[in-house]
Amino acid sequence: MTDTLAAGAFPQAAERIPEEAYELHRRLSGVAERFLRFAAETPGCLEAASFPGLHRPADPIYRYPLQPWPTFVARRLLAEMTASNLRLCRLIKELPQRIFGGQPDRLAEFYGLDAVQTELVAAALAAGPSSETLVARGDYVMTSAGLRCLEVNFGANLGGWELGMLTGRYREVEVLRSFLDGHAPAAASTDTLGRVLVHLLEVFEGLGEPDADVCRVAFLAPKGFDPHENEPSRVFFERAFCGLLARSGRSATGEVRLCLYDQLETASGVLKLDGERVHVVLEQHPLRYDGRILECLERRTVVLVNGPLKEVLDEKRNLALLSDPRYRDVFDDEERRLIDSLVPWTRVVADRRTELGGREWNLPDLLLEQRERLVLKRGRGLAGLAVHLGVSTPEPEWREKVERALAEGGWVVQELVRSEPFIYQHGDVGCAPHDVVWGLFDVGGRHGGGFLRLMPQGRGLPVNTNTGAREGILLEVPE
Repeated sequence: MTDTLAAGAFPQAAERIPEEAYELHRRLSGVAERFLRFAAETPGCLEAASFPGLHRPADPIYRYPLQPWPTFVARRLLAEMTASNLRLCRLIKELPQRIFGGQPDRLAEFYGLDAVQTELVAAALAAGPSSETLVARGDYVMTSAGLRCLEVNFGANLGGWELGMLTGRYREVEVLRSFLDGHAPAAASTDTLGRVLVHLLEVFEGLGEPDADVCRVAFLAPKGFDPHENEPSRVFFERAFCGLLARSGRSATGEVRLCLYDQLETASGVLKLDGERVHVVLEQHPLRYDGRILECLERRTVVLVNGPLKEVLDEKRNLALLSDPRYRDVFDDEERRLIDSLVPWTRVVADRRTELGGREWNLPDLLLEQRERLVLKRGRGLAGLAVHLGVSTPEPEWREKVERALAEGGWVVQELVRSEPFIYQHGDVGCAPHDVVWGLFDVGGRHGGGFLRLMPQGRGLPVNTNTGAREGILLEVPE
């Protein structure tokens, strides 16, 4: 299943897809198997030109390339996956306390925090349980041995939020509508953006200001952003938020502002923008807060999603803390079983001894001798950047990257996990086996939906839109 199952030959596509591919899709749901058979036998499903309505110029909702075939997942399986993701996310949220005792100096040493960051993280930890305000996304691969976690990202700028809103577009595609109406009329996706907006409303109410007549949310944009270009998105989010407030019976109205962090001011422990109170802040790019925000955190007058805590939570080295046997005593038996089932072998890159495959190694030697079974990742890397697969990196280049990781610090090495070869549309006409990464959202400690990133197998690159992956919709079905 490594070659494109392309038409010119689409009448024979059903014959060219091996039976084990249908069995693999059946693991997701009976509907998933039936859709693959339908797609293989339906010429329009193999043609990229059959799905023009999924991609719209200057789309205020979604800007990434979409995989036209939806993924149908049985309700029971999706519930199991999301429950595991929430449990794993909670463990990571608790690592600063469990492993470092919440002690600022220990956190600063491990995560490389400066004095201001250390003070802000300490204030955020002191503000109370983090699970109630944080947004996270666990990224998983479905392997032949089950689900494995590649990383868990914490931030308000995570990709995939809006995809659940596009279910209607898929139903508008004629070739998909015929299948959905006949085989999956109840198929539905979780509206992640809607869940996030509900979350914002709840954290606003948690500030304890029942008489506030407006809930003002500031989206922090990167420097150089174009306000005119981003205005359609801002208006879209504001209308959605105001609609939620109206439907909930609240008297407050909603306001969404797009601004730079430098435009925010503080006065008497309150965060303001253009002289008006800001209640909730969402970061739309990586940024580091400064001391201006400290009094607001201490007085709990603003909710930051995710705020300074991302400095210690949005770190790939946290998976190494879960995986490393030196820390197993901080987890109970049930938690250890969860870690063993979900987290692949992961270690902080350092000159130390470790074990892999029942053998003890000097870690630098292991990195060089076992290149093809390993992946190097920078702990604070984003968007698939600074992720290097040993299997597709030439030995001399790999050696350089290993030396760099050892010299810099802050890197992890992870055992390579391989995706099962799920079949999706590919090229102008055809289909092919894909590597698939499942992104599952944790919104304030509750399931917030999910989406897929998909890339044809054999490219030797991280599965990310920056490396050519497409994104896909998850549809929940009864079976």
